[in-house]
Amino acid sequence: MIRLRRPPVIQCHDERFVPDVDISHVDLQWEALRESNPNYVDGDIYHVLGVHRNGYGGATIQCAITSYRFHAVGNCGIKPLGVNALCDNDGKLLLGLRSSDVHSYKGMWEFAPSGTVEPQQSLEQNILRELQEETGLTAKGQPIAVGIFLDEDVSTWEVVYTVEVVGETNNSEYDELQFCDVKSFPSPLTPAAQTMRSLL
Repeated sequence: MIRLRRPPVIQCHDERFVPDVDISHVDLQWEALRESNPNYVDGDIYHVLGVHRNGYGGATIQCAITSYRFHAVGNCGIKPLGVNALCDNDGKLLLGLRSSDVHSYKGMWEFAPSGTVEPQQSLEQNILRELQEETGLTAKGQPIAVGIFLDEDVSTWEVVYTVEVVGETNNSEYDELQFCDVKSFPSPLTPAAQTMRSLL
């Protein structure tokens, strides 16, 4: 975990990243995934080439744009950039139970929301969009970046934000959402959620 005292900086390479793989084979694998789960949607994502501290409590994320399908099918060496939030409401944190339809960590609890970064938006815009889409909650103020880490189980780099939230939750993305005391989290927690606990 790289702890942050100021927002991370994204440096995006001009050239689109295409992995050195058999593209026709990737397309066949992608179509098979889409048949098994129509919720899969292709689109542009960041592939993280490297992350390093840049002094004064910040980090620089070197990225190139690529297609989500390369990550979804696996074995293409893609490390997407994601965002996660520690959503606080009166001292309790929001956790979501991942459904059986998701790509990874089926039936496990994570800090909600989380999602893959869309390159057309800033990191802060991404986490606020995920907050609205996945939980229905509203941020009381601006999200604050507090950490970045590599989730080695799914090969994604995750930027973690804290944000105070208000409103009523909806369950559009999760099987269940609940605010929990920091001493009584449900289980099993995803490995990413276990890593994020170090920030509490």
